Amino acid sequence: MVAIQRHTIRCGQGVAESNTHKWMFESDLETTEELIVLEPNKVGAEHGSFNAAVLTLLARRRGTGSIRLMCARSHWAAIGPLCGHPPEIVWESVSVISGVERQFFRKFILEAWAVLRALQRAKKTKADLLILSIFPNVLAFVLLLKRWFGGVRLRVILHCEVEALTVKEKLRMNREGFWAGLALVRLFDGTWPVFYILGERMKGRLLARFTDVRQFDAMRVLEHPYSFTRPKARARHDKFRVGFVGAGRIAKGIDEFFDLARSLNDIYSRLEFVVVGGVEKNAQRATEGVTVLAEVAGGLEPEKYAKEIGDLDCALFLYQQNYALTASGAVFDVINQRVEIWSLPNDYLSDLASEDSESGILFFRNLQEIERELRHRVNEKIGFKKYDYTGIRARHGVETGDEPVDACQGGRT
Repeated sequence: MVAIQRHTIRCGQGVAESNTHKWMFESDLETTEELIVLEPNKVGAEHGSFNAAVLTLLARRRGTGSIRLMCARSHWAAIGPLCGHPPEIVWESVSVISGVERQFFRKFILEAWAVLRALQRAKKTKADLLILSIFPNVLAFVLLLKRWFGGVRLRVILHCEVEALTVKEKLRMNREGFWAGLALVRLFDGTWPVFYILGERMKGRLLARFTDVRQFDAMRVLEHPYSFTRPKARARHDKFRVGFVGAGRIAKGIDEFFDLARSLNDIYSRLEFVVVGGVEKNAQRATEGVTVLAEVAGGLEPEKYAKEIGDLDCALFLYQQNYALTASGAVFDVINQRVEIWSLPNDYLSDLASEDSESGILFFRNLQEIERELRHRVNEKIGFKKYDYTGIRARHGVETGDEPVDACQGGRT
């Protein structure tokens, strides 16, 4: 018998405090006439749903033209429709290289220049500056600029940088952990800039793990925001569809996804594996029976991306790190389409599962358990469920008018 773990709580538990951190975040950034929002690190649809939700939150409480968004043209093309092109936002183009291109020196130069431009403008106009994400080595560069820009009200949202502190290879110069440690442990003094970490429980784990790094107490919490929508109508499929959602990277378990597909090749006639996104260059090549929907990681248009997720029976999260100190935007993209989630042990997904009265997030101890359960479901023709994820949507949803939909029982249609 496969050991499937499911988190359950009483209906409504955890929902009362759902908007606390979002409103604190909004009010913290409405003190100046102009707010500069910089995304120097992402292109296309990368971090698309997260950045769009943050902009939606900020635009609600500001005047027309009061937010200057500096990001790549391709990124604004992806997130603009997601946040409704609010009149509060004026867009300015900056040159950005995605991390998946692995042109790290050129990326550092362009990103550092974009940050320097934003800091100079913020200092000149006395504007607040929010950085949506940042490369760890550029973060270290920013902290070295405190002497000249310490008077700028700078806010930075942390993503994988804190998790990188726990990686064993962190002392190698070409590893994110080295730069994250230099920035957050050695250069950050707890006063400038203000850092946001994406979850109350995540911050608790951070403080428990790094008890001697007192400046981490100063970090503020922003619960991961998301603009939930009604799920897409599901297309008819003859096979069970199992998906890997988001950027197909080795650290996120894309190689294990391909291994799983190979181990189940005897039932390909009834089972289809889909990568809803692209695969990084140094990962395994897709095996027979796996459909990869984009040429590069994060390369799908938002509409197609959402539609393909909605057509899945379940999404697998095989992250090779525990995500104790990292959030996952791809998980919210799956929750938005009410699709069942299967995961290896993962602290962040456990946090989300505990917020719901009936969670559609199932946990497995290893890849072999997932393989056995998939084989069992296919052979016995056991359907997958659609879940409302009502508690999660209440806590993290940006759209106050989003109403729960009826749970859709069964798998294939």
